[in-house]
Amino acid sequence: VCCAFGLRAGFDAGAADGTFAVASAPIATFCILDLANSPASWYDPDRELLPEQISEELAESALRIVGFEKPG
Repeated sequence: VCCAFGLRAGFDAGAADGTFAVASAPIATFCILDLANSPASWYDPDRELLPEQISEELAESALRIVGFEKPG
């Protein structure tokens, strides 16, 4: 719960200063928490996906959820 409040506060602050374009900080918070926790239920080291690949894809997805655009 404490982590959720911190994320939500960060999304609210980022939306206020233009860093993020998030329509709903509460929904973004729950989505990103679920995104971060879900690999524990499906990750299989015997499959072709490497942990580095998974973490990169999940990080990119999280940034898209909050509407963050990389400079350049």
